[in-house]
Amino acid sequence: MRNPTTAARTLKEVESLQGETCEDTLETVDDCHANHKTGCTHSENPRYDAYLNYLKNGLPDQASPPSSDINGGSPVGADFFASLESGIPDTLTSTNHAQHAEELSQMGEGQIVSLIGTLYYTIHGGSETCNCQLSGDESLIDFHIGVAFADFPLGADILSQLRSGSDYSRILSRHDQHLLDQPTVVVEMTPYYREQFRPNWTLRKVQNVTGRQVKVTGQLMIDNVHHKPADDCGLEDADLSSCWRKSVWEVHPVTSFQVCSADHCDANSPNWVNLDDM
Repeated sequence: MRNPTTAARTLKEVESLQGETCEDTLETVDDCHANHKTGCTHSENPRYDAYLNYLKNGLPDQASPPSSDINGGSPVGADFFASLESGIPDTLTSTNHAQHAEELSQMGEGQIVSLIGTLYYTIHGGSETCNCQLSGDESLIDFHIGVAFADFPLGADILSQLRSGSDYSRILSRHDQHLLDQPTVVVEMTPYYREQFRPNWTLRKVQNVTGRQVKVTGQLMIDNVHHKPADDCGLEDADLSSCWRKSVWEVHPVTSFQVCSADHCDANSPNWVNLDDM
C-alpha cells in the first residue's frame, strides 16, 4: 500500500482534496471510507481540513518497520517531539495542511515511526469528520491514547479505575487530568485501520494496560487542528491552564501496538507482546 504522503505526492493532487457533506444513509466505516476519502460532515458547508483527514484515514502497511530516515529507525522520544514542535511552519493553521504538505513531509510526516513509553490514558474518540461523524459503537470511532516518557504519575486506585474503563475526565480533578494529558504524545487507533488489519484491538483491551510500558508504531502526522496555545503544551506560548498534549504531532494511525510483559523492555526485548494476543 502506498504511504498517504506518497499517494498525494503532487501539489495539484493534494490541493484537489475537498471537504464533503455526508449522506444520511452512512452507517458503517465501510460506508464512510468507500465514499469519502477525506471523511465528511453533516454541515452543508464543509470547513474541515480535507488533507488532514486524508492522512488520518490512510492504511500504511502493517508490516512496515520504522523509517531509517528518522532516528535511524530507533524509537523516538521526548526530544524528538520537542524538535518537531520548533520546526512547525508559522503559517500553519487548522485548515491549511495541504499548503504545507511538502515541508511537513520533509520533517517526516507520513513516515513510519515507533516510540516507547508509558500508557497514561485511553478514551473514546467521539464523532469526527474523518470518520464521517459516525458515533456510538466503538467500531465507528478512534481510540485516543496518551503515551508519556515517564512512569505513571498517579496512585494505584486511579490506575485501577482507568484500567476498568473509567474516563479520567470524570474521576480526576483538573490538576490530576493535566498530570496525565500534558506530558503525553497522542497516538490514535482508527476504526478504518482496525477493521482492515487489527480486528482484535478493542477499547477495553487498550485501557486494561494503562500504566504499563508500550511500544507503538505508526504514521507520523501533525494534527494541525490542535496547533494552538489552548491545546498544544509544546508551543512556546502554550496556555498551561488548558493545554492537554505534549505535542501537536501524533502517531496516527497506529499500525502496531505492543505491551511489555516484564518490568522493563528495551527496543529489542523479547518480552514485547502484541496487543492482538492479549
